[in-house]
Amino acid sequence: MRKIRCRNCGHLMDLPDYHGPTHIVCPKCDWHEALPARRHLKARLEHKAGIAFGTLHEMVLAAAEAIEKFRQLPAADFEEFCAELFAESVYAVTPVDQAIHTSHALELKKGDEITLVACRRGGAEHRVQREDLENLAGAMRHHGAVGGIFLTTGSFTDDSLAYAEEAGIELIDADELQERIAKLEASVVQKWCR
Repeated sequence: MRKIRCRNCGHLMDLPDYHGPTHIVCPKCDWHEALPARRHLKARLEHKAGIAFGTLHEMVLAAAEAIEKFRQLPAADFEEFCAELFAESVYAVTPVDQAIHTSHALELKKGDEITLVACRRGGAEHRVQREDLENLAGAMRHHGAVGGIFLTTGSFTDDSLAYAEEAGIELIDADELQERIAKLEASVVQKWCR
């Protein structure tokens, strides 16, 4: 036996452990309700869960493939993708002239607040060094930016991780970037991964 609550009056009733379709009548308010076979309901839920998992798995694989393709893009194209990635959020995105500023590629504006973004491509073994973050932190002070983001298709050294925490710089490595790519519209990713 299991308990079920009447959808009309809320009275708690016993429901037999019978897996076929069941017709119940509430003894308190005389509410009639037909319940589907529990085995069919379970199968439907398992089917929907399988589809959802399969779709999620495909998205994760596509994002992993995208990271590999982004590692091969020219720097300017990767920075353009990053601009599109941040344009999906609440920021107004402005690309920066790399001939003038080598410390960062994008300025994100939200009201009067500015956040600077550095975008670096690199292989899976590439690790961003502390000096790269120091350059970004210097630019943040110079421009009066409230924050900084360093995005890479590689990873960060332990020293750079510690410095980022001190300087208030958000770090996005290949794993975090992969998660963000998986949440993007498929058309946006396909545009860059042809």
